[in-house]
Amino acid sequence: MRVVALLGPRAEEAMVKRFELPGVNLFTGNDMDPSDRPAAALVFGGDGTMHHHLAALIESQTPFLHVPLGSGNDFARSLGIRDVESALEAWKAFVATQANVREIDAGTITRLEPENEEPAAAAEDNWSREIDASEVDPANHLAVLGPKIMESQLRHLIERERHYAALPIYYGCVAGTGFDSETNRRANRMPAWLRRHGGYLLGALGALFAYRPRRMTVSVPAPKWAPTDNGWVIKVDEAALLVAVGNGSSYGGGMRLTAKAELDDGKLDVCFVRGVKRLTLLRFFRTVFSGTHLRLKQVEYWQTDRVRIETEIPMPVYADGEYICETPVEFSVLQEALRVIVPVPPS
Repeated sequence: MRVVALLGPRAEEAMVKRFELPGVNLFTGNDMDPSDRPAAALVFGGDGTMHHHLAALIESQTPFLHVPLGSGNDFARSLGIRDVESALEAWKAFVATQANVREIDAGTITRLEPENEEPAAAAEDNWSREIDASEVDPANHLAVLGPKIMESQLRHLIERERHYAALPIYYGCVAGTGFDSETNRRANRMPAWLRRHGGYLLGALGALFAYRPRRMTVSVPAPKWAPTDNGWVIKVDEAALLVAVGNGSSYGGGMRLTAKAELDDGKLDVCFVRGVKRLTLLRFFRTVFSGTHLRLKQVEYWQTDRVRIETEIPMPVYADGEYICETPVEFSVLQEALRVIVPVPPS
């Protein structure tokens, strides 16, 4: 069985070798080529490491096991993998039978063009014109052709950048913007050992005094019985503390902001939290680990398969603890996109 081991920053050789069972040809790397088709993949790391490899895993449809080594490990926990030992037991079962594979959804994020953004340069602009032989002076052809070749290369680079910017980005757990993004930004700047020992909560305390609620417009697809010109209707439009869009139920080391989310229901769970005072915010964060924040009047919660978020100013969007892009964005769900190796239920 040919297996790729994708290593995060905390993966040690001795630990990886424990997964090299009889019949397993294990090779290691930091990236996976989407055109590769190994029998399985082992992802050694946290939610950020898992996030980095989602596109290749989805495209190749490779079954993979998440070996939790990060600060949060919410993705592995949502699959019933508590630690390295439980991951190893799941791996042994897979090597023996290859039967403990579950298909789950993935969330997607697509960056939208702001309405006031300048349109792309027209094809007839000077920098994008094809080189005309009549413009080239044979006596000075290098001086003329040099800049035009550079312009042509620049055009291709820009076109390629636009192409990749339009592709969706996948995530496994929770994505969003607002207070949570500021918390993630602060936590990601901490040393790794501090992130593993309450870094997210420390980041939240720092963000408490820096973040100011911003107006956010959250839209959902218009119902078929009441179509609109652009196919969307506004669900909420007011100052918000944060908006979270969950494929999974938790993030940040067990914060259950989208507490009702299921990994295989074909839906995204949206949690919109209105702007609150700092004292109320402290009480709010005491409830998110249990999921009881959903009872608060400041919270709106619903399910959808697509949602758009626009903000009064561009705001950073994070997913699985990683920076993705700035608003405006559209979220959607890709059903049964991931094949994950899970623990075998006790008999």
